[in-house]
Amino acid sequence: MILADHFLAGVKPDPSDVEVLAYGGGIDTLKKSAPTAPAIADLEKLGVHFVACENAMRLHHIEKADLLPGVASVPSGVVELVEKQEAGWSYVKVGR
Repeated sequence: MILADHFLAGVKPDPSDVEVLAYGGGIDTLKKSAPTAPAIADLEKLGVHFVACENAMRLHHIEKADLLPGVASVPSGVVELVEKQEAGWSYVKVGR
């Protein structure tokens, strides 16, 4: 999550859209009970958008109600990733 913070600081003052897509084992980071919740709230205040993969949610038995406020979801994380890249977005993988 800190990487998004560093990216935003590096591109200032130019505005930039940042979306963090959580899929696979990373999906737990977007749960209300996650230790990352305060950091996510801070990044949302900076304009970072968080998106959860519904496929990963199903595999990890996570309901939309379990997600932090403001977190959107998409049916498939891989489709979201490909569509963003086709639209000109860059992909930076964080984690394993």
